Amino acid sequence: LAGWMADKVPARIPITIGLSFYVAAMYSLSRLNQQSSFETMASMIILREIGGGLLFAPLIRASLSALPLSQVGMGAGLISLNRQIGGMIGIAFFGTFLDSREIFYRQMFGQRQADSPFGAQYFLTSMKNLFVSIGNTDGIASAQALSVLDRVVGVQALVNSFNDIFLIIAIMVSIVIIPAL
Repeated sequence: LAGWMADKVPARIPITIGLSFYVAAMYSLSRLNQQSSFETMASMIILREIGGGLLFAPLIRASLSALPLSQVGMGAGLISLNRQIGGMIGIAFFGTFLDSREIFYRQMFGQRQADSPFGAQYFLTSMKNLFVSIGNTDGIASAQALSVLDRVVGVQALVNSFNDIFLIIAIMVSIVIIPAL
């Protein structure tokens, strides 16, 4: 479809549609939570991939069509190189950002537990009682309850961190739509 569109319509149209799909998918991914279904996540990833398909073929064609025929091979190689380098830089940046946001959210959730200890204490007591009821000693049950709380906090911190990354990508791609038009 993107190749056909690249031959029939100006490149900015499929590029803008592809970027718009990408923004919609990234924004939707930034709204996910632990209860989100697999189907919801898969549909957003499919939407993102459709956006990428609509984006890259016309973008590469438009880029290469501006070059003299003798430089098309070099241009294609440079486009590929730039995509690879950009991907590596993006992975490094967002990986570092993910780690720092996860630490931030863990600290924030820990502070909330310290400021309002009743909820955390109720959770720990309930978990401890559950582990005691299945035959653990008080000490082991307390350690298991703390471990469960740590995992719950860790998962929520990770989900929030990914949501932040998806939102930042949606904003960055939204900005790119302007020159694409």
